[in-house]
Formats: sequence, structure tokens, C-alpha cells
Amino acid sequence: MNAQYSPPINPLLEPVLLSEGILCRNRIALAAMTHYSAPEDGSVAEPELAYIRRRSAGPGIVFTACVAVSPCGKAYDGEPAAHDDRFLPGLSVWAKVIKDQGARAILQLHHGGGVCPPRLVPYGDVVSPSGIATPDRSPVTPRALSDTEIEVIIEAFGSATTRAVKAGFDGVEIHGGYGYLPQQFLSPYTNRRQDRWGGTREKRHAFPLALLVAARNAAKESADRPFSVGYRFTPEEALDPGLTMDDALAFVDALVDQGSDYIDVLVNDFRSPPRRGSMQKDRSRLCHIAQTVAKRVPVLAGGAIYTEADAHEALAMGVDFVTMARALIIDPEWVQKVATGQSGSIRSLLAPDEREALTMPAPFWNVIWKAPGWFPGV
Repeated sequence: MNAQYSPPINPLLEPVLLSEGILCRNRIALAAMTHYSAPEDGSVAEPELAYIRRRSAGPGIVFTACVAVSPCGKAYDGEPAAHDDRFLPGLSVWAKVIKDQGARAILQLHHGGGVCPPRLVPYGDVVSPSGIATPDRSPVTPRALSDTEIEVIIEAFGSATTRAVKAGFDGVEIHGGYGYLPQQFLSPYTNRRQDRWGGTREKRHAFPLALLVAARNAAKESADRPFSVGYRFTPEEALDPGLTMDDALAFVDALVDQGSDYIDVLVNDFRSPPRRGSMQKDRSRLCHIAQTVAKRVPVLAGGAIYTEADAHEALAMGVDFVTMARALIIDPEWVQKVATGQSGSIRSLLAPDEREALTMPAPFWNVIWKAPGWFPGV
């Protein structure tokens, strides 16, 4: 008698470990985006919760909007905060909303550094590694941090991790990409220091790796359950001298060696080839990174993934989780449609009158429609 036929499992829908003890129901993650929706005091408001609640019903992992670990690190209007215990009640609700829908909840930790608008930080005191402006992000010339101030910021990432544990999150992610403070230390353009925090490639690794160690130590001391600590980074910069793929691959090795539970790669398009570096240009950045990581830890990545075919193509490059933001904004039920064989009905465009139907916070919706080309249909 022939065994009963079982159709193959869709690889996107396979349960997979993010880190020890953190099993995710599938390989799809809602990527963090800035939603501009917190009140001025940095608390978590209902529009933020409604947005995340609806989009937590399908993915295996949900990353929150970035949260400021320090008052001097706030880079956006409406950015939530995690730099004081008074934020714990809101953070706890946020974690519960995500986990009640069956997803793993990850709090993204953030410090904007030299790209913070002066009006959003105390006394307008914008800080960075070397007092060098980032021309493609901000016209403001920041002040160079002292050694003591650097240590204080490192401690702030550890303290925010402790609050994430207490709030019930499954992990934290250090946002080290998009030109924020960790990337400013990593980049030879914005880090011209000649001390333990800069001067060579290895010394430019020191600050981001110290953030990772601080978060891991805080989790070890405060968590009585599995808790994941990972790192998100941007592999290259257009600036010269800026980050190249050679720099990126060296940093990936350093992250793995320092114990990052996963690596989350931030690129605009998952198919994009290296801009600079010694490696093959006919292969994507993700292929090079996945090959370097070599399954030592999970790699998460996305960028311009809209269809199920796109997601499978990203997995074929060697990544372990596919991150999506724009696709899950356009169609919050993207995962459910793939799971039920209805991927042909996935929505592909935004329309200006759909904000309430898509459960979108008004400030976030307004920002989207002021940025032509950011989303399909806009």
C-alpha cells in the first residue's frame, strides 16, 4: 500500500529557531519601521498598538518601531522611548499585543547620534563619534562624544535590554544601520577618532560590539527564560571613505564571534550587488553575507520583497528569515494569504483613501504620502 501523499512544506512557513529556545512559527518577519506615532512623552499609544496587533497575526517575528535608549538619541517625531522605568507599562502592553497573536516580539533599540534633529534632543546637543556631519542624512555638525559619554550610552543599551526583559519581549535588536550612532562609529567617514574607539577597522568595531556585550550581559542577568540579542546593520555606504562590503564581511565575522544571536541585514533591495569591495559584483550583498556567516547564526534580510516569489528568491540566497515592512503595510494579511494558497490575491499598491482600512497610524500614513516612490502606488 502506498503511503499517503503529503505535499511539501512551503519553506517560508517552516518553524525555525531564531536563537536557543526562541522557536518561530515561520521564516517571515515584520521589519521595524518608524511609525511617528508615540506621544511627546515617548509612551506607546493605541494607534501604534493597533498597527502592530493586526500585522502580528501572520509573521513568525515582529520587530517594534525603534525605541530611544537615551533622551539624546531621539531621531524622529513620535519615536517611543525605553530609557526610564516609567515606560515599562507601555512596553509590556506592546510585547503582549504581539505575543498574543502568536509572533515572537523583539524590541528594537536605537540611538540616532549625529542624525538627531537638534529640536528633539536636550539643549539641542547632537552628538557623534568625531563631530563630523553625515551629509546624506543631516546638515547638522554634531559634537564629538567624550570617553565617559560613550560608556554612558553603552550602559543605556544594557538598561533598555533589562526593561525589554521585564516587559516580556522575546529579545532585542540593536539598530546599527541606516547611519545611526553605531554605524557612525563603524564608518571611516564619521569615525576619525584615534583612541580605543577608532583609528583602525578593528577599533571602529569596538563601540557596536560593546553595545552587543552590554545587551547580552543585561539579558543574562535579568532573564529567566530564553532571550535573543541580535544586531541590524547596513553593509555599505555611498560616502567616501565609507563602509564597503569588505568592511561589512569583517564586521559580520566580529558580530558572530562576539555572540550575536542573529544578524539582520538592512538593504533597500535584496538583489542589490556590492557597491565597493573586492568580491564578485555578479552576486548580491546578501549572498556574500550569508556565505560569510555560513549558518553559524541566522541571517535575516529583506528589501523590496513584495511577492511570494521574491521571498523564495531571498531564501535561496542563503538567508534564514525574510524581513518585510512595506509588503505587510500594503497587505497586513500577506502571510495568511501565502499560507492558504492565495498569494495571487496579495495586494501590491497603496491608495490614498485606505488608511483606516489598513489600520495605519495617521502620522505614519502622512509621511508615506509625502515620499513619492517609497511605496508602490505612492
